[in-house]
Amino acid sequence: MKNLVSYFASRHLVVNVLFFGFILFAVLSWKNIGKEEMPEFESNWVRVTTIYPGATAEDVEVNVTRPIEDELKSVIGIEEVVSTSSTGSSSIRLTLDDDYPDKDEVMGEIKDAVLRVDLPSEVREIPNIRQFKSSEKAILDIGFYMKGKKTLSTKDREALQAMVLSFENQITSLPEISSIDRSYYLKPELQVVVDPEKSLELDIPLTLIRRQIVNNNVRFPVGSMNDKEESKVSLVNEYEDVDSFSSLVVRGNYDGAAVKLSELASVRKGFEKNTSIFKISGHEGVFINVKKSISTDILSAHQTVKKFIETFKKNNEGSGIGITMMDDESFDVRNRLGIVSSNAIIGFILIVLVLLVFLDFKSSFWVAMGIPFCAAFTLIIASALGYTVNNMTLAGIIIVLGIVVDDAIIIAENIISHKEEGMPLMKAAVVGANEVAKPIIASIVTTCVAFVPLIFFEGFFGKLVAYIPLIVILMLFGSLFESLFMLPAHMGTDKGFLDRFTRKEGEKNWFHKYELKYERALLKVLKYQNIVLFIMFSLLATS
Repeated sequence: MKNLVSYFASRHLVVNVLFFGFILFAVLSWKNIGKEEMPEFESNWVRVTTIYPGATAEDVEVNVTRPIEDELKSVIGIEEVVSTSSTGSSSIRLTLDDDYPDKDEVMGEIKDAVLRVDLPSEVREIPNIRQFKSSEKAILDIGFYMKGKKTLSTKDREALQAMVLSFENQITSLPEISSIDRSYYLKPELQVVVDPEKSLELDIPLTLIRRQIVNNNVRFPVGSMNDKEESKVSLVNEYEDVDSFSSLVVRGNYDGAAVKLSELASVRKGFEKNTSIFKISGHEGVFINVKKSISTDILSAHQTVKKFIETFKKNNEGSGIGITMMDDESFDVRNRLGIVSSNAIIGFILIVLVLLVFLDFKSSFWVAMGIPFCAAFTLIIASALGYTVNNMTLAGIIIVLGIVVDDAIIIAENIISHKEEGMPLMKAAVVGANEVAKPIIASIVTTCVAFVPLIFFEGFFGKLVAYIPLIVILMLFGSLFESLFMLPAHMGTDKGFLDRFTRKEGEKNWFHKYELKYERALLKVLKYQNIVLFIMFSLLATS
């Protein structure tokens, strides 16, 4: 160890290149490092949601939940199944086995099993299968509303939703955005309103009208032709507007007279029925969740979306559409980065001021410089390992931000003590660092070991906190490397600008007289070890 310390202490230029090289490389790499709200991971639970409109909880249980559960029994890799059947919907929560080697295979089998289930015809949409992935988490909600419209008429909603679709088509073309989820966006419908009196007068029941609409509004494949390409043939007879629906023949007779739908009902544009109203600042509206692409960090994606919204507003200034941003997930990331930065700056200043009282300006400056060096050291290695700057990695930095200078303080104080005793500066730097190397290494290792159990936590919480131990270990080992091999080189020279503010060899610190008083008091106390130990254990027992 002494040879290593001596090697670096005598090569001041090499140490400075390494020291400032780490910091400079970290600064230049900052733009290329991902900044996220959460570390990238996949949860071990999957939710299967099925909508069964108008069905009671009992019907949902019998016709939807149980058939899906029966199919899922054949899937290997599922540890637990919890289902909830309520009016109009079925929700099944699947917990995956953490020990199963291939989670993607289990997800594929779950999807296949759910899609094999023969569900009632009233279930119009395929079940929604969702596994939480932090990389696919929405980064921002964007609300749309009509200015001056507290509630939306059919015409207003049609105009608003057309604008939302235009916005969606444009924003999803950005490379930073992967997908969009719409909420409170109602599907457009062609609604048939039957006149009861005309229905009775013409003797045409509602069941006949419904059957005619269903049978005549079709689209399905019927086979293929016997040609070289085996061209596919589909039967298409769809009604996509009010006029085509109105001309639908509901009933005909042998005389050739036909009753059209328009004779006993009105057809109008409308939207699906909604059981709730979403409002933005008192205006009924629609909002979308914006999800970033995996290759982009949250801060870059947020900045891109913000600029796009400003451009979109300018291009549609006279449309009467209001756009507002909500639930900005990048706020926490910026806030945590601000906390780390402010803590580092405040810590740097406080360390310099406090150590300036007990040591000197040169020692306090280089001890405090251990903070940016450790941060740069950690940033470079963690980035090389695929880590991003997120709430968990920043939490790890915050935890040890005040600890990383402890070993440097001990070494700096020991070097100055030897210097005050008259030892040459270079020798004092080598001897001072080498004397306390073993206890400092032991201290760093025991602190690192205290964080190792976080790696073995299981479940959702375990996947979050598993990133903290490595960050803590990198920060502490960066501190150890800097204090043992770089600090002695900075302390062992007397030709720099900071050396103007240091004391000469053999010159005592103002605090030295208090150290001597403490030494004499301690020697007296040590003569009565048994009494001191008795008092200590008595206080411990009675506390």
